[in-house]
Amino acid sequence: MNIRSAIKQEALAMDINRLTIKGTSMLKIIVIIVLIIASWSFAMQKNRGDYVNQPYQRASEVSSKTLVVVYSLTGNTEALAKEIAKKHNAELLYITAEAYEGGRGGTSAAYDAWFEKEKPIEPATVNLGQYDTVYLGSPIWWYRPAPPLWTFIKSNDFSSTDVILFNTFNSKFKQKNIDKFAAIVEANGGTFKDHIYIRRGRATPFQKNTQDVVNESKELLK
Repeated sequence: MNIRSAIKQEALAMDINRLTIKGTSMLKIIVIIVLIIASWSFAMQKNRGDYVNQPYQRASEVSSKTLVVVYSLTGNTEALAKEIAKKHNAELLYITAEAYEGGRGGTSAAYDAWFEKEKPIEPATVNLGQYDTVYLGSPIWWYRPAPPLWTFIKSNDFSSTDVILFNTFNSKFKQKNIDKFAAIVEANGGTFKDHIYIRRGRATPFQKNTQDVVNESKELLK
């Protein structure tokens, strides 16, 4: 190899390296922008949501064989959860995730949903042996159920339990993520029976608010 060829190859290698660095930097910038937009979207949902403040009360104290488990950041999925619980006189259990509360909660939620990461939840485990049917609910973030619900299904035993997933979302979900969710439930002993959901639409003045979700839930569950 002569000196001229060596110089050309070195120059080419340097150009490729610069392009790689530039491409990596651009990808980081795009991810940051996407997360900022997502955080803004979460904040807008919370600010616009018409919260259903009335506490849920079962119609009868007779032991129920149905449990509704829900994680809801803005109150919309909670509205659907309450309607499901009312229909079945079910017990209602809330999942909380401290990492997604407060001013920076939206950013953390968007990041974890995008990169499929999970944070601690309360309660992490529940004795599900007394229930025949368990409804599991959360919003859809980045086309998949929110991270707290994944933590819950990975931490619990669903033996001999029918499981129904329910969600609310702005845009859409990807079926491959629902299939993955169902596979984990069944690997932990459960039978994945169904997936029900309500699409609220994107964050515009025409997006369905919480009362709209309540009304649609009643129609969905007839």
